Amino acid sequence: MVVVVVLLGIFAIQIVLVATATVGVVFTSPEFIGTMQEVANSSVYDQQEIIDNTDFEQMAANINYDFLMVAMLIAALLTLPMLMIIRGKRALTTDLVAVNQKARPLSIFKTLLLMLGIGAAANLLAMAVAPLLDLADLSLTDYMEDSISGMLTSPVGLLYVALLGPIIEEIIFRGAILNRLSRHGINFAIVTQALMFGLFHGILFQSFYAFFMGLILGYVAVRYSLKWAMVLHIANNSISVGFSLLDQAGIGPVVDYLMIAYLIVFFVGAVVLLIVKRKQFSVIRQHGLPVTPEPYRIAFSSPFLIIFIAIYLGMGVYTLFLPLFL
Repeated sequence: MVVVVVLLGIFAIQIVLVATATVGVVFTSPEFIGTMQEVANSSVYDQQEIIDNTDFEQMAANINYDFLMVAMLIAALLTLPMLMIIRGKRALTTDLVAVNQKARPLSIFKTLLLMLGIGAAANLLAMAVAPLLDLADLSLTDYMEDSISGMLTSPVGLLYVALLGPIIEEIIFRGAILNRLSRHGINFAIVTQALMFGLFHGILFQSFYAFFMGLILGYVAVRYSLKWAMVLHIANNSISVGFSLLDQAGIGPVVDYLMIAYLIVFFVGAVVLLIVKRKQFSVIRQHGLPVTPEPYRIAFSSPFLIIFIAIYLGMGVYTLFLPLFL
């Protein structure tokens, strides 16, 4: 219950700060003020024409990305003290410094390959179903790609997506939340924090991929340390940022071919890894620690968790169907 309440609090902080940034920046921008003055000085007929020909949503996006990313960064930093509610001082001490099994470079490389392979599988799936969704003017990836592209236009956004975001998310999910839930069973903790991590992204396609990524990062955090989970998360995001920047550079179909080759190589690599090393993948064993009987039934009958799931699933559905209303 405490974990879910804190996550809902984090969501509320983000919404308030982002909304404040949007309203404050847009309504004080010269572009918006100029448009409003033009409307005020025009006839009724011209006013309607100006309003109809002005893309206020795009104007807000263009003006607001720099300030939006600053607001998101502030919101993320404000969530860190809230983690004290979950873990106390251990949120920034024990959770950060604990090291279990020593990580070998080859093991980390294999884990990164598996993560990138899952991401590749998700993208290939999205490409496969895209023609069907196009018939209904829907897309699994357009909203996510537009959001990421907008973020990367800002230096703060670039820093947040590639570095600060992964660090903060790892401290929250694989640090505080996973460790808090581990007293009910370590595998339950890994699965539940992954579900929360996935839903927290608020976009259905991204949530689907982030869930599996959360499983892997949770395994890494428990098996090795939180620091290695941070490294892998940063590597994953940085590769995605690199492809997004190449796409924005507009260097032609080369990027498309490179992206398809990347997806196929890592998808095949991950499948081969899963087949060859299938016997080495196992649940984390938790010795000497009590495990709550039927933890999933107890957790998923919690009204707070149900509310959390409903809110974020609702956001995901909203972002999927948003193009129909624009």
